[in-house]
Amino acid sequence: MSLNLSTAAVKKFEKEAQQAFQESGTNLRNAVTVRDAKASKSVQFQVYGEVIANERTAIHTNIPAQDPSITIPTATVKDYTVGIYTDIFLNNQIGFDGRQSAVQGIVSAMNRRMDEIVISALDSASGNTVASGSDNLNVAHFANSAKLLGSAVPDTDRHFLCHDNGFYHFIQESDVKTIDSNFHKPLTDGKLPNFLGFDIHKMANRDSVVVGDNAGGLALSGSDRTNYAWQKQSIGLAMNMEPKITIDFIPEKQAHFVVGKLSAGSVLLQDAGVVTITTDES
Repeated sequence: MSLNLSTAAVKKFEKEAQQAFQESGTNLRNAVTVRDAKASKSVQFQVYGEVIANERTAIHTNIPAQDPSITIPTATVKDYTVGIYTDIFLNNQIGFDGRQSAVQGIVSAMNRRMDEIVISALDSASGNTVASGSDNLNVAHFANSAKLLGSAVPDTDRHFLCHDNGFYHFIQESDVKTIDSNFHKPLTDGKLPNFLGFDIHKMANRDSVVVGDNAGGLALSGSDRTNYAWQKQSIGLAMNMEPKITIDFIPEKQAHFVVGKLSAGSVLLQDAGVVTITTDES
């Protein structure tokens, strides 16, 4: 074998680039009330107040008119973008499609931003709270959340958002992991799509502005984690521009510019339909 052969060896690249581990988003958009906000900077939601049916005590008498309250929460939309350049020369020198890899990363980034927009509205709720009880996420947190929402809030379209730390603690609860109480067997597949009428969403630590800042997602103060339970009609999401991706060729840079963009805003519609749950992750 020639001793000089190694200098002529060609580096081999895989045909596909692995994406760095990152969450693709929990799709909280489907868990809230969405309204079209195209051609506008804000959307007003109308919340119609309660009325009561009273006994009719005599015939031929005027029916008293009730005057239900109407509140008008407003969602202000904001614009979000994420862009990546791919060079025309480098595209010929790497073994994977740089544009496709950029698209995959941008889609995940936009989905996570959509989650952040919904969480910002949940953060503004204050009426219903469940204390940690010096424990991580457990059955009592779900039960107390359902109790606070009560019968006045529809039993359908209820959602629960928790952190990974709480979720994997929760599925080890005796009333959750035991088939006598829960037919799903979460200890088999590590999944639990719903419990006590709530569709469960989970997320890990999230960055917000720069990679590594850990400033997004569910807030952590010391060992206290903030979680949320809510009914779909209690949060409004205004969509001015649906998430989309464009790939443009920039001649002066001889590069493709892959850009993701969306325009949206959220608002709390009914405080009674949101529960803020604190869990202890110590």
